[in-house]
Amino acid sequence: MLGETDIVAVANRETVVPADIRTARFLVWDGSQEVARLFDAHPELCRIAVTNDLALIKRLIDVDLGVAFVPRWFVKRSS
Repeated sequence: MLGETDIVAVANRETVVPADIRTARFLVWDGSQEVARLFDAHPELCRIAVTNDLALIKRLIDVDLGVAFVPRWFVKRSS
């Protein structure tokens, strides 16, 4: 492993709390082994899209289609 990527939850709202996770629709970024392991361990989570295109995930979040776990560097860069 070359390093670790900090992963954060993002949505079209100010905060995402743990209770949101159970009922959320997820936009899954497939560029992270950590994210893949999370969804493998929790097949009950609702995945509505899986992509490595972070720009697409941002657009889908902007129109409130779901929640995503993305790299922290992406959130800082696209703010």
